[in-house]
Amino acid sequence: MKVQKLPLRHPQDAYPDDFFRITQADLDRIARQMAQTERARTLTELGRQLVQRRLRAGAEKGTVLTPSEETCQDVLVWDPARAWHVGDHAIVAVPSLWDGRQVYKPAIGEIVRIQGNSATLRVDGLSTSCIYGLTGRDHPDASLARWREAIEAWVAALGRRRDATGRLEYLMWVRGGEVWSRLLDALRHDTRFVCRQGEWFLHRLVVMPSETELEKLAGLLLHSMEGPWSAADLLPRLRPRTATAREVFGLNLAMQERPDLFANISPGSTPRWVPAGPPPGPCLARHAAYDPETFELLCEPGDLLTEERIRRLWALDLLDAIV
Repeated sequence: MKVQKLPLRHPQDAYPDDFFRITQADLDRIARQMAQTERARTLTELGRQLVQRRLRAGAEKGTVLTPSEETCQDVLVWDPARAWHVGDHAIVAVPSLWDGRQVYKPAIGEIVRIQGNSATLRVDGLSTSCIYGLTGRDHPDASLARWREAIEAWVAALGRRRDATGRLEYLMWVRGGEVWSRLLDALRHDTRFVCRQGEWFLHRLVVMPSETELEKLAGLLLHSMEGPWSAADLLPRLRPRTATAREVFGLNLAMQERPDLFANISPGSTPRWVPAGPPPGPCLARHAAYDPETFELLCEPGDLLTEERIRRLWALDLLDAIV
């Protein structure tokens, strides 16, 4: 794992290498808090909480969780000239108000799409995706240089502040990479936690939908002209009320376990679902249809379709128009 550290401006900020390492006690504390609040948390929130605790209480004692050399993903400060891939996590600058003025706080963004000279990121705490420009390493760009200078100047200004809030923001920039890298790896290897759209939650708290609800949802998706859908988008179609985190995570897990009905067409931790096959159970034909390849009559209005006919209509992309 590459530990990315920006230059420190003050000797008192040079904490020991083990100061921000993740321990089993850290994960146990996260699990207890989630159990008490039943609220999902982003990686950005969890990392900031961990650093705040270190500043208040010092290094955590106990079993240190060593990052896996094979699976640990480096969480690095966003740089348009870096070679990024879908699924990578980056530290990005998010505008925020602080003491009545605009500042830039570090947050975690996950790359969900790369197309041409741009990357689309899902950023913790933001309701819409963000698009960032990319540039080649061999083609210096004046705007890129100005962008780097602006971020470095902002971090340097934070380094001159001695108040608690300024110190926290400064450390999240200069040491956040190692914290978030190690924390992400630890959460992924702890089976108590599940992730969806950048939020982490306790597996034991999720509420799974019934088989009847899944079959109903598969039928609704068959006739939907929109989509793909997230689990949060789909829950109101089953239960006309505000969905809880327990229900959203449960539906997401349930759809993952039914690849015969639901297909995830989005990479990373941002699942988007479309039908993977015809819904189970009998179907009644509303219209007639014939096979365009064999010219065989497949059904007439009012026919109760056999499983074979349903599969054939699905293969011909006619099922949603016929039932």
